[in-house]
Amino acid sequence: MTAVHVLAFYALTSVASIIGWPVIRRVSGIESHAAAHMAAKVCGLLFLAYPIWLLGSLGPFDYQIAAPVLFLLALALGGLDIARWLRAVPAEKRRKIVRAVAAVEGVGLLLYLAYLFIRSFKPEIFGTERMMDMALLQGAGRTHYFPFVDPWYAGKTVNYYYYGAYLVSLIANLSRTPYVIAYSCALGLVYSNAALLAALVVREYGARWRYAILAGYLVTTAGTSFYAGCVMIEGAKTPPQVCSYASSTRLFTPSYIINEIPSYSFTVGDLHAHVLSLQIFLLALLLIGWVAKADRPPRLLLGTLALVVASAGLTNSWDALSLSLVIGLLVLARIVRRMYQTKNYLGAVLAEWTWITAGAAIAAATFALIVPFLMKFVSPVSGIRFVPSYVAIHQLTNVQWPTPPSALLGIWGMFAAGIGWGAVAARARLAGRELPIVLAVAGGVLILFVEVFFVPDIYSVANPAFFRANTTFKFGYHTWSLLSIACVMLLSLTLSEGTRRVTRKTAALPAGLSTKIAKVAIAAAVFASLFYPYQALRQFYGLTSSQRLDQGLDGMAFMRREGPGDYEAIEFMRHAIRERSVVLEAAGDSYQYFGRVSAFAGSIAPVNWLTHEWGWRLDSAAAAKALPKQQVETGYGKISAIANDVREIYETHEAERARVLLERYGVRYVYLGALERNTYKNLSDAKFRALGQTIYEAGGVTIFEIRSEAAATK
Repeated sequence: MTAVHVLAFYALTSVASIIGWPVIRRVSGIESHAAAHMAAKVCGLLFLAYPIWLLGSLGPFDYQIAAPVLFLLALALGGLDIARWLRAVPAEKRRKIVRAVAAVEGVGLLLYLAYLFIRSFKPEIFGTERMMDMALLQGAGRTHYFPFVDPWYAGKTVNYYYYGAYLVSLIANLSRTPYVIAYSCALGLVYSNAALLAALVVREYGARWRYAILAGYLVTTAGTSFYAGCVMIEGAKTPPQVCSYASSTRLFTPSYIINEIPSYSFTVGDLHAHVLSLQIFLLALLLIGWVAKADRPPRLLLGTLALVVASAGLTNSWDALSLSLVIGLLVLARIVRRMYQTKNYLGAVLAEWTWITAGAAIAAATFALIVPFLMKFVSPVSGIRFVPSYVAIHQLTNVQWPTPPSALLGIWGMFAAGIGWGAVAARARLAGRELPIVLAVAGGVLILFVEVFFVPDIYSVANPAFFRANTTFKFGYHTWSLLSIACVMLLSLTLSEGTRRVTRKTAALPAGLSTKIAKVAIAAAVFASLFYPYQALRQFYGLTSSQRLDQGLDGMAFMRREGPGDYEAIEFMRHAIRERSVVLEAAGDSYQYFGRVSAFAGSIAPVNWLTHEWGWRLDSAAAAKALPKQQVETGYGKISAIANDVREIYETHEAERARVLLERYGVRYVYLGALERNTYKNLSDAKFRALGQTIYEAGGVTIFEIRSEAAATK
């Protein structure tokens, strides 16, 4: 049955291309059928998802009802448009389109299944922040309106990036895929789509397929030179040591900065916002590439780009910032090109005024599309701060600022070398084809930005030494994709015997010593980048171990080991309790087994994962006013107080006191398992029997339904 769900999940996204195709065929010019289909596939999901989300956010439209209705309507309209268009398309062109679509789907499905095969060796949704991601997915999938009630804060709506979880839930709901399987399917889909989109961005630039494939590999799978060096250094010790796969993102011990890249994300399998937005980010780059080819601003394409950038921002706000930088630099590049051609600076600005207004229009449209989310979101950050001032005020030393040269060279060195050499070697052929320079400059700006500025958040409040960890992490993630693609684009201009749209005769370069050295360097860099995926498969998934065991894709199956009795009890809840209700369970801090009921049953806890809730609801105004080493209340006190109430409910012997607290949080069900008994040593369950009735009792787990006067369904 799992295989059916896996294929249904993928098929749903392929069918969604019918929704996106009518727009994409008009904005792409259909020069590349493969790129058009890939864009239509992801755009189709975004075109469907945004209006459903908007209706669920602003009006009385029920997500559970609106989604299938609008999906079928959009399919019908898209199908009619495609059928009408195909009747006018010559037979030979139709065959080319079919072959291109089949090729994209074949490669995409192969990558998707390959990733899920590896994932099947360790599918558990437990460890790091996977349970948090599952809680958001369950909340998004079972809600009727947006934003949904926070699974770990009863009575409050979620105050975190949930749009990506909503996108996954939309696919899961329409394809009838259980969330515990959809979790892994989503990772496989993002991996497959990201690899294809990165490849097609480069292919659309005119590069041969070998370079397109290299770009797809670099963006999704390659490791850093830093990690390769770590493996060699540790392996040379006596006795040899192992360089942990985690060293790919936490470079130092301790590591005060985070330098995560996609290959690490796909290894550990956290379904985070920045991972879910990767395919949207790359889709935006594909559309930006099409915009770069246009002589005048194409309105429909710009409108599509605005929706894609907005979707990226809704999924992960940092993406919208980085993409806006790329768009701004693209407009600037056109102005600079005009200045270089005419030597008239003011005239160049006036001549490119339509592009300047187009860029402003994209920014305005993107912001307008995101506003409904911002209306119900309270930002836990307080603007941008100057790194040197913060370091001086807090008297910080040895916190990896400025970023150590070993990290800068170990992560970005190979890209800097490739881009630098390629830009010089191909400078005569870059006129009118500045896209790789734009992407490279955008990546360079982001690298410099995190050295000078940072976005204050929970890190800078709870532990000042980690003040810029999140900033280096989020912007560095985008930089990896930008520089990977820019580097390959430039190398394709200098090293290939030709490109798709340039003849071999005019494109050929002299086979000089520098070209041969460059090819050897590229081969060495690619070889070094293989160290990480090999060690990730070996260490995290155990694919080289003789003890390995294919565990399937049930992300909840680990419960049979971690919490005997919980698996069957939660399965009972998933089928017996259809609506999201407040369920009392043990409250505890992040990264542990706490919150497992709300995460997997889709219920709502009075509170859980306390530090995370604090981070999501940080009082940034109070934090900004705090003096160094001063204890300031920034929101944790309220969260801790609820956790104390949960403890009192479990431990009090007074039924009336328990009833008052249960009513305060609208608790309808009380969950009593091994974790609750171990957490609350003075636990008393007699009062629950007096306040309600037992609806489940097996495997060491008891579930009580509290009488209606002591509860309120959410």
